[in-house]
Amino acid sequence: MNKILIGVGLIATGIYIFAAYKLFAMSGGINELLTLKLNEVGDFLAGVFGPLTIFWLILGFFQQGIELKQSTEALKMQAKELNNSVQQQKDIVEVSREQLVASNQALQLERQKHIDSYKPNFIFRESGYKRTGERIFFFATAINSGATVKNVSFSINGNGEIEKWEPQSLTDWEKGHTKDFVCEYKNSNNVDEEAILDINYKDGLDNKGVSQHKIIKSKGEGTLTLKIEKI
Repeated sequence: MNKILIGVGLIATGIYIFAAYKLFAMSGGINELLTLKLNEVGDFLAGVFGPLTIFWLILGFFQQGIELKQSTEALKMQAKELNNSVQQQKDIVEVSREQLVASNQALQLERQKHIDSYKPNFIFRESGYKRTGERIFFFATAINSGATVKNVSFSINGNGEIEKWEPQSLTDWEKGHTKDFVCEYKNSNNVDEEAILDINYKDGLDNKGVSQHKIIKSKGEGTLTLKIEKI
């Protein structure tokens, strides 16, 4: 576009100068020009070339407008590219964040799996009961199908009539080993009762833990049953 405007300007300038010369020559003004004073010559030249100056000024405005439009388009393209780049960076950051979250979750799962591998798993089975006067003794066995633990202690919580739980503590409870327990009630009434058995221990990582079980004494058809279920 710049070359076109310059070409138009040069052609128009040439035509204008040629036309002015022919007009001036045909009117016999060349001889009169030689007799003019310098200030009159300056006024003459200003009158002749003034329109040509305005013409080139107008072409300059057009040229500036074209360049400004081109600069605006270039800035718009740069802004669009910058916006695309920013969006790509956001997408990369989001993907990285999701990968970090996923990695952290996987790490937490592995860590929890590692911790859980050191926890015990106590499974109780009822093995009968007997009455002695006003008292009733339930017998139960339990196996630790989980990891070996130490410093094991037992405590009863609830509003039941449980008088005693034996044994009350164990030095350790190894994996796969079975233990025998006695749960003694104060009286042998046939009322359904529930209580909570807390088994406190230290695992192989030396972390303290507790395994809670519900003790359910219920009345059957002419007999009593005791169930110990993990909570």
